[in-house]
Amino acid sequence: MLAAGLVSVVEAALELVSPSAAAKDLELASMFTHAPPAEIHSDPVRIQVRFHYAGAERSLTRSLQQILTNLLANAIKFTERGSVIVTVATKATGDPTRIDLSLTVRDTGVGIPPEKIGSLFKVRQRSRRPV
Repeated sequence: MLAAGLVSVVEAALELVSPSAAAKDLELASMFTHAPPAEIHSDPVRIQVRFHYAGAERSLTRSLQQILTNLLANAIKFTERGSVIVTVATKATGDPTRIDLSLTVRDTGVGIPPEKIGSLFKVRQRSRRPV
């Protein structure tokens, strides 16, 4: 198990993508709707995540920082002006050892065409070419 500060995980992801946001003069920010727990305990490499987007739900196993960094990088990539903001919300579950965690990345970019939403979280194969 890995103990990490939730604020630190979010700040590390923002720091990784901040040069790209600065190059496009985009506002990059985070908001916490509640006081985050002092630390979260998770598998150091993998967590199970459910994504909800426009009625579609998918489930993936990735690291929390990897997921957040990828979402932020994609938001920056497709945003020409304005902002990219990550909102973090936590909710008690009734089990003192667990919380519900919601990370929302919002941007002022062009958006995703409705016909592409179904393919958002499909696993993609990469071809391997000899060097």
